[in-house]
Order: sequence, then structure tokens, then C-alpha cells
Amino acid sequence: LDVVKHVNFSHVHTFRYSTRPGTKAAEFKDIISEEIKKERSQKIIVTYNVQKNKYYEQFNNKTSEIISERCRNGVTKGFNEYYIPVEVKEKLKRNEFYTVKTQLDKDRLILKGEVK
Repeated sequence: LDVVKHVNFSHVHTFRYSTRPGTKAAEFKDIISEEIKKERSQKIIVTYNVQKNKYYEQFNNKTSEIISERCRNGVTKGFNEYYIPVEVKEKLKRNEFYTVKTQLDKDRLILKGEVK
């Protein structure tokens, strides 16, 4: 948890360890309970979500480059140069770069973009 706080990652993927038969770890006697694993995982997720929100706020009302990946129902989704998801409410050509001004949607933790 201290490392996650210190590094201030832009993205974290966490999962709880589970024993695999035939591995050295399967022979360990001091197994951490599922309750403790769940508690630790939740702490990482909460810490990361706070960091992620702060990180995304840096791009609020900013201009950046996105690459469009897919369009459904008139909404194009892609990522900016920092691999943050961006939605644009218009149909854009796939796999092209666009300059957009972004607004942070705090409820969905995504950037909404407007082509410049």
C-alpha cells in the first residue's frame, strides 16, 4: 500500500492470490485468510481510485490527442496519449488521431472530448 501511495500509478490492476495445486506456494502452512486478502485488496482499490481521480483531473479543460478506436450510437471511444479513455459525442473515423478538449466526468471517471 505504501508503494502504491508513493509511486502514484495512473492505473492499477489488483487481484487476490489463490493457491494453485502443484506449486511451491500450495505447500505453505501460513496461508492468509480470504477475509484478509479481500480487506487488503479493497485498501489498494480505494487508494488507487483516489489517485486515479486526481490523475484524471489533470486533464480537465485541457487539449490532448486521442486515437479513435470504436464508434457506437454516435459516440466514439478512444484513448489519449496517456492511455486515458476519452468519449466524443460524434462519429469519428476509426484509428485516426484527433485533437480534443476534454472535460472530466467525475461520476464515470472518464474524459469527454470535443474535437477542436
